[in-house]
Amino acid sequence: AYKEIKKEEKKEKRIQERQKLAEEGAKKEIEIDFRLGDFEEVFADLPDGSIDCIITDPPYPYEFIEVWSKLSRFAKRVLKPNGYCIAYSGKLHLPEVMQRMNENLKYYWTFNLVHTGGSSLVRGRNIITGWKPILVYQNGFSKNKTIINDMVTGSGTEKNHHKWQQAEEELNYFIDNYTNAGETILEPFAGGGTTIIACLKRHRNIKAAEINQENYNISKKRISEI
Repeated sequence: AYKEIKKEEKKEKRIQERQKLAEEGAKKEIEIDFRLGDFEEVFADLPDGSIDCIITDPPYPYEFIEVWSKLSRFAKRVLKPNGYCIAYSGKLHLPEVMQRMNENLKYYWTFNLVHTGGSSLVRGRNIITGWKPILVYQNGFSKNKTIINDMVTGSGTEKNHHKWQQAEEELNYFIDNYTNAGETILEPFAGGGTTIIACLKRHRNIKAAEINQENYNISKKRISEI
């Protein structure tokens, strides 16, 4: 009972901290192309074949399963020939996720992100899991010239800016191996802004969208501090 109480207290503290960050972020002005709204709608003006790579973390619950079809369709339109779409995924609905991604893109590989910040229980299957798939799809096919390992060690839990936040260090692995400095990466589900921050630090151009107003403002706050 004590552990549950402390867990709830920690959760409430994070909510309050995010609300404060969002209030501060709403007042910030940033220079990158970061848009509030559904990514297909707000980037409808984006020229076809203009993006080098998509790196993203769509929501995992089944109520959001349709976003994978949208992502596949969108990636097919905006990616350059042989451009990559790299997406974190949950495992519970993985077969349908991959089916939807296959609608428009070619499967390239599945990376294994090994958690170091603790395991989690998948209640729908009563399985304690300690890893996460990161799916790599391509708009066409061209073998990557760099030889890399498909086992990626996680760098711990980071949840200060979003409840589903991923760690920045893990993103660096994919940014470094699948893109070059000066190329353009797009993040359709910006969340707390981690992909944006990682891209800016590694000298990539970044375009991003976020549909939630609070998350959008939190990301603006983080970006303004780089």
